[in-house]
Amino acid sequence: MSHILHNELNAGGATLTNAGGESWRGYGDGHYADKANAANRVHTAEAQTASYGELQNAITGKAAAPGAHKVADLVPKFDKGARRQWRSAPATWACSTS
Repeated sequence: MSHILHNELNAGGATLTNAGGESWRGYGDGHYADKANAANRVHTAEAQTASYGELQNAITGKAAAPGAHKVADLVPKFDKGARRQWRSAPATWACSTS
């Protein structure tokens, strides 16, 4: 069941929202380079860059630059409401994808 849900979200994508209120559609696995996944690639790169900056600051003991993005504000946030929505979905998907 979890594999079916995994494949469905990879192909159909999911709406992602971060703490900054930005929302975009993200696709997984073999869809990384797809045109539809362009916004997700940008958000991924921004979060990775901010993460490297935070790591470097931690290693060197430097404070973050003024206006620097925090990783926690860039990455998608878990939506408990969406989790409840997905709990009922696998049975439906299992029937429709067999």
